Amino acid sequence: MARGRAKTKIKEVRLSVWEIDSSIALEGVIDNLRLDYNLPISYLADRADLQERDKTLENGWHPANGETDFSINSLNIANTDIRYVHASGYYEKAESEQKAVINVNGTNNTVVPRHLRVFNRSCPTVFFEIESKVYALVEVSNSEESRVRSVLFGQGRGDNKKEEWKKINYKEILQFSWDSQFFYWLLSKIGSSFSHESDPEYTISLLDVSAVAQLTTEQEYDSTSKGANVLGSLPALSGLGTNQSVYEAGFAFQFPNMTLTLRMSDNSTCFINSSASNIIGENGESLNIEQDYVRVVLTIYGILLLTLKRKYNSDVANRLWTVSQEQFQRKNWALYVIRELCEENDISLDDVKGILPESNN
Repeated sequence: MARGRAKTKIKEVRLSVWEIDSSIALEGVIDNLRLDYNLPISYLADRADLQERDKTLENGWHPANGETDFSINSLNIANTDIRYVHASGYYEKAESEQKAVINVNGTNNTVVPRHLRVFNRSCPTVFFEIESKVYALVEVSNSEESRVRSVLFGQGRGDNKKEEWKKINYKEILQFSWDSQFFYWLLSKIGSSFSHESDPEYTISLLDVSAVAQLTTEQEYDSTSKGANVLGSLPALSGLGTNQSVYEAGFAFQFPNMTLTLRMSDNSTCFINSSASNIIGENGESLNIEQDYVRVVLTIYGILLLTLKRKYNSDVANRLWTVSQEQFQRKNWALYVIRELCEENDISLDDVKGILPESNN
């Protein structure tokens, strides 16, 4: 029996961007990173027979890349100096009391060794400053976001609450939020290049569209297309041609010394395809994302996304992208689908005319 080809699993780096309270600068961020984030394991708090570490979840922040202390650094990209702090968040999760305290030889209060009941997680984070505001780029899964905000950003209750962080905004961050109209505009720009306002010679080229995720107008059906040259995919173009709402799209961008393939969501989240991205080092060597992590994430959020948003807003303001132009683009996508289906199914022009209302013949 023939076996289907196994799909290659794509390795992605998921980045969430959160807006730090406007009263907190990078210097204040460093102060907050030095706070005590440890938490007691509630069901072991009264166990006098245990070492303190055995009944504590050890959470906190550490300087990244083996540094001994937190520091504010600066990176120049596209003639733009971006100040940042690179840190790694660490937090622990404990098993339930039923699994951590067990019956051994008739004794009901034996605590399982710590390494079998406490598990650690990490979240690399880059705090950066743009236009006098500080944002956090957090590498974290969707399921762990809430816990990270609660444990490491002081947004929880009780022992988790850290007033020093004040309010963290993780929804509808204006600088990095997109709507369906923006995605339609960007999808129409394949093959185009964009220059950064601080350095006209710094060019960003849109090479390809690698994914489109859409919802019908009534949000009844959700469709996703992935792969190279998605704009040659009939399912993707059918959705675009019928004005479905785009909430996520993937693109391949060429930068000076860097090629990145990533998905952008309307909620500001980005997914970097590690396998399909390449970075060229200062000496011409090929690097992966982890080896030039800060430059990659700041290129995306500090340069790329802001450049695209400025260009989109400029095109709309100058009527270079209007409702009628979007409609014209959708019409071209729809006509492409019709032509491909006609060729595939040997449908003649007379066949098409036969199903159209008489007023359109």
